[in-house]
Amino acid sequence: RLAVLGAKVGGAHGNPRVSSWEQRPDGSLIEVKASFELYGGPLAVNVSRLAGGPDGFMIAGNRMSGAAAWTSPDSAEFTIHEAVPELASDDRGETWAFEAARTPDGWAMVGGLIPAGRIDRDPLAWRSTDGIAWTREPVPGDATAYDELQRVVVLDDGPLAVGLRGNGFG
Repeated sequence: RLAVLGAKVGGAHGNPRVSSWEQRPDGSLIEVKASFELYGGPLAVNVSRLAGGPDGFMIAGNRMSGAAAWTSPDSAEFTIHEAVPELASDDRGETWAFEAARTPDGWAMVGGLIPAGRIDRDPLAWRSTDGIAWTREPVPGDATAYDELQRVVVLDDGPLAVGLRGNGFG
Protein backbone atom coordinates (compact mmCIF):
# COMPACT_ATOMS: atom_id res chain seq x y z
CA ARG A 1 0.00 0.00 0.00
CA LEU A 2 0.94 3.56 -0.60
CA ALA A 3 0.47 6.37 1.93
CA VAL A 4 1.37 10.04 1.53
CA LEU A 5 1.86 12.82 4.06
CA GLY A 6 2.01 16.51 3.22
CA ALA A 7 1.26 19.98 4.48
CA LYS A 8 0.32 23.41 3.22
CA VAL A 9 0.30 26.78 4.91
CA GLY A 10 -3.14 27.90 5.98
CA GLY A 11 -5.38 29.25 8.68
CA ALA A 12 -5.29 32.56 10.47
CA HIS A 13 -1.70 32.19 11.67
CA GLY A 14 -0.18 30.50 8.65
CA ASN A 15 0.34 27.21 10.51
CA PRO A 16 0.98 24.10 8.41
CA ARG A 17 -2.18 22.10 7.74
CA VAL A 18 -1.05 18.48 7.62
CA SER A 19 -2.97 15.90 5.60
CA SER A 20 -2.51 12.27 4.75
CA TRP A 21 -3.68 10.37 1.69
CA GLU A 22 -4.58 6.70 1.45
CA GLN A 23 -4.52 4.48 -1.58
CA ARG A 24 -7.84 3.26 -2.99
CA PRO A 25 -8.23 -0.25 -4.44
CA ASP A 26 -7.96 1.23 -7.97
CA GLY A 27 -4.56 2.74 -7.07
CA SER A 28 -5.70 6.35 -6.84
CA LEU A 29 -5.12 8.45 -3.73
CA ILE A 30 -7.74 10.15 -1.60
CA GLU A 31 -7.15 12.74 1.10
CA VAL A 32 -8.04 11.57 4.60
CA LYS A 33 -9.98 14.18 6.53
CA ALA A 34 -8.59 14.69 10.04
CA SER A 35 -9.29 17.13 12.84
CA PHE A 36 -6.88 20.05 13.10
CA GLU A 37 -5.78 18.87 16.56
CA LEU A 38 -4.57 15.47 15.25
CA TYR A 39 -1.47 17.06 13.70
CA GLY A 40 -1.81 20.69 14.78
CA GLY A 41 -3.58 22.58 17.51
CA PRO A 42 -2.23 24.20 20.67
CA LEU A 43 0.08 21.24 21.49
CA ALA A 44 1.63 20.95 18.02
CA VAL A 45 5.31 21.37 17.25
CA ASN A 46 5.87 19.48 13.99
CA VAL A 47 5.02 16.41 11.97
CA SER A 48 8.09 14.86 10.43
CA ARG A 49 8.40 11.77 8.26
CA LEU A 50 6.13 8.85 7.37
CA ALA A 51 7.31 5.21 7.46
CA GLY A 52 5.53 2.03 6.46
CA GLY A 53 5.71 -1.68 6.98
CA PRO A 54 3.69 -4.81 6.34
CA ASP A 55 1.32 -4.12 9.23
CA GLY A 56 0.89 -0.37 9.08
CA PHE A 57 2.30 3.13 9.04
CA MET A 58 3.99 5.48 11.50
CA ILE A 59 4.65 9.20 11.50
CA ALA A 60 7.44 10.61 13.66
CA GLY A 61 7.09 14.09 15.05
CA ASN A 62 6.94 16.29 18.10
CA ARG A 63 4.40 17.84 20.42
CA MET A 64 4.76 20.19 23.38
CA SER A 65 5.30 17.05 25.48
CA GLY A 66 8.31 16.00 23.35
CA ALA A 67 8.70 13.25 20.77
CA ALA A 68 5.47 11.70 19.53
CA ALA A 69 4.25 9.04 17.10
CA TRP A 70 1.15 8.64 14.97
CA THR A 71 0.18 5.09 13.94
CA SER A 72 -2.27 3.61 11.46
CA PRO A 73 -2.86 0.05 10.28
CA ASP A 74 -3.91 1.22 6.80
CA SER A 75 -3.28 5.00 6.46
CA ALA A 76 -7.04 5.62 6.53
CA GLU A 77 -6.91 7.04 10.06
CA PHE A 78 -3.94 7.88 12.29
CA THR A 79 -3.88 7.74 16.08
CA ILE A 80 -1.57 10.09 17.96
CA HIS A 81 0.61 8.82 20.81
CA GLU A 82 1.87 11.83 22.75
CA ALA A 83 3.11 12.29 26.33
CA VAL A 84 4.08 8.60 26.25
CA PRO A 85 6.60 7.55 28.94
CA GLU A 86 10.17 7.22 27.60
CA LEU A 87 9.20 8.86 24.29
CA ALA A 88 8.13 12.18 25.81
CA SER A 89 10.28 14.74 27.58
CA ASP A 90 10.78 14.20 31.29
CA ASP A 91 13.15 15.22 34.10
CA ARG A 92 16.08 13.78 32.08
CA GLY A 93 15.53 16.33 29.32
CA GLU A 94 13.58 17.36 26.23
CA THR A 95 13.12 14.76 23.49
CA TRP A 96 12.89 15.38 19.75
CA ALA A 97 12.02 12.83 17.02
CA PHE A 98 13.06 13.09 13.38
CA GLU A 99 12.23 9.78 11.70
CA ALA A 100 10.94 6.24 12.25
CA ALA A 101 11.48 2.98 10.40
CA ARG A 102 9.86 -0.45 10.51
CA THR A 103 12.07 -3.18 11.97
CA PRO A 104 11.47 -6.94 11.97
CA ASP A 105 10.21 -6.77 15.57
CA GLY A 106 8.47 -3.38 15.59
CA TRP A 107 9.60 0.20 15.08
CA ALA A 108 12.74 2.26 15.53
CA MET A 109 12.62 6.03 15.97
CA VAL A 110 15.58 8.41 16.06
CA GLY A 111 16.16 11.95 17.26
CA GLY A 112 17.76 13.52 20.27
CA LEU A 113 17.55 14.66 23.85
CA ILE A 114 18.51 18.02 25.34
CA PRO A 115 19.61 16.94 28.81
CA ALA A 116 18.34 18.99 31.75
CA GLY A 117 20.63 21.95 32.41
CA ARG A 118 22.25 21.91 28.93
CA ILE A 119 21.56 23.62 25.62
CA ASP A 120 23.07 21.07 23.20
CA ARG A 121 21.33 17.92 22.02
CA ASP A 122 22.56 14.34 22.48
CA PRO A 123 21.61 11.54 20.07
CA LEU A 124 18.79 9.25 21.14
CA ALA A 125 16.92 6.32 19.62
CA TRP A 126 13.78 4.49 20.67
CA ARG A 127 12.32 1.07 19.95
CA SER A 128 8.75 -0.19 20.16
CA THR A 129 6.99 -3.41 19.28
CA ASP A 130 3.63 -1.72 18.72
CA GLY A 131 4.29 2.01 18.17
CA ILE A 132 2.56 2.82 21.45
CA ALA A 133 4.95 1.82 24.26
CA TRP A 134 8.57 2.90 23.79
CA THR A 135 12.02 2.12 25.22
CA ARG A 136 14.92 4.57 25.02
CA GLU A 137 18.11 3.35 23.41
CA PRO A 138 21.01 5.61 24.40
CA VAL A 139 23.47 6.40 21.62
CA PRO A 140 27.07 7.48 22.25
CA GLY A 141 27.60 11.17 21.73
CA ASP A 142 29.84 14.04 22.73
CA ALA A 143 28.52 15.82 25.83
CA THR A 144 30.35 18.99 24.74
CA ALA A 145 28.92 19.09 21.19
CA TYR A 146 25.56 19.13 19.44
CA ASP A 147 24.61 15.61 18.31
CA GLU A 148 21.36 14.19 16.95
CA LEU A 149 20.10 11.35 14.78
CA GLN A 150 18.12 12.55 11.77
CA ARG A 151 17.55 9.54 9.49
CA VAL A 152 17.22 5.80 10.04
CA VAL A 153 17.11 2.80 7.73
CA VAL A 154 16.90 -0.88 8.57
CA LEU A 155 19.62 -3.18 7.27
CA ASP A 156 20.16 -6.90 7.85
CA ASP A 157 22.00 -6.15 11.10
CA GLY A 158 19.28 -3.78 12.35
CA PRO A 159 18.68 -0.03 12.32
CA LEU A 160 21.39 2.31 11.04
CA ALA A 161 21.01 5.99 11.95
CA VAL A 162 22.86 9.07 10.75
CA GLY A 163 22.85 12.72 11.74
CA LEU A 164 24.82 15.60 13.18
CA ARG A 165 27.86 14.74 15.27
CA GLY A 166 29.45 17.90 16.61
CA ASN A 167 30.68 19.93 13.64
CA GLY A 168 30.35 16.98 11.29
CA PHE A 169 28.19 14.10 10.26
CA GLY A 170 28.10 10.62 11.77
